[in-house]
Amino acid sequence: MKLIKKGYNSAYFKTATDIPFLEKLFNSYKIKLIHSLSPSGNLLEIGCGRGILLNQLKKFYSVKGCDISPIAIAHASKLIGKKNLRVLDIEKQNISGKYEIILAFDVLEHLKNPEKALNKIKKSLKKEGIFIFSVPNNYGLFGSFMTKFFNFVDRTHISTYKRKKWIFLFKQAGFNLEIRNQHLFGISKSEFTKHFSFNLIGIARK
Repeated sequence: MKLIKKGYNSAYFKTATDIPFLEKLFNSYKIKLIHSLSPSGNLLEIGCGRGILLNQLKKFYSVKGCDISPIAIAHASKLIGKKNLRVLDIEKQNISGKYEIILAFDVLEHLKNPEKALNKIKKSLKKEGIFIFSVPNNYGLFGSFMTKFFNFVDRTHISTYKRKKWIFLFKQAGFNLEIRNQHLFGISKSEFTKHFSFNLIGIARK
């Protein structure tokens, strides 16, 4: 696994293809979750990267994507089309439009001030909209170890908070939050699975 320095250059996105089998597997878990919560609608993915997940979701949803990296958007445009994509720094710019579903997988831990992003996301959700996100599961022996490991590998991780702090931040932003746990075999509601989960999955509603 390559060490990722600070900055979203071409090398950053090449690391995402190191283990394509796992990327495909984990995307299948995410798609199953998204379908179970909302089978159709307008969907925005924040931090869409190369557009791999959006490309699969466009069969079922009206999709748009944004990413801080022009390199990522250039890759994604080959799959999604330029008109549905935008270079966006969620901390400095506003989201355009209203959506039934907003996704941000492995994004919030990269932000200096996730709280501001949460407020922008909430404003961009429709009345019955949902925000689905993932952050490192900085909890327990396994989760804490995995968080520290990925913080070392990816130096753009700057806000890998404990579970309690994420819950507090979402409550403070006015969201109703449901927590699930991502592990190697899927995404689970079981409280027990938080002990061997590497990602906290959140389902937030206005």
